[in-house]
Amino acid sequence: LLIMIIIIGFIIHYLNSLKTCPCFQVQNIMNRTNLDYLIIIEIVSIVFYILLLIHLFYVYTSMSSMKGGNGNSESLMMFFTILLIFLNFLIYGYFVFFVYKLAENIKHDCPCAAHPVRYLLYIQAVVVFINLLFLLVGLINM
Repeated sequence: LLIMIIIIGFIIHYLNSLKTCPCFQVQNIMNRTNLDYLIIIEIVSIVFYILLLIHLFYVYTSMSSMKGGNGNSESLMMFFTILLIFLNFLIYGYFVFFVYKLAENIKHDCPCAAHPVRYLLYIQAVVVFINLLFLLVGLINM
């Protein structure tokens, strides 16, 4: 978790530096990338995954005390699980979309935008996309 926080810190610093990069801003006028959204999502992603981890821990610890049938607590847990999955789709779907638009805006002849940290952001977007695919399969199998 500490390594993830450090990597996200580098990504946030990179995204903030793009706000003052003149060659990126020229390209960004034509193909608008919402850098503020990406920065906020990077910050919120840490909080979201911690909440998801707490929720999954709660579900795991309460499974042994559940009885058969359709009790209220099971329905409530299922509702919150589906709600978290849909929030995940909404938030991180836009995240992947804006990272894609950001990749289109970065030109190789722009030295301030062509920082190697951008590849960490691209890897993160690919991992998030794969995670969304797994969540979709899990949602279909529910």
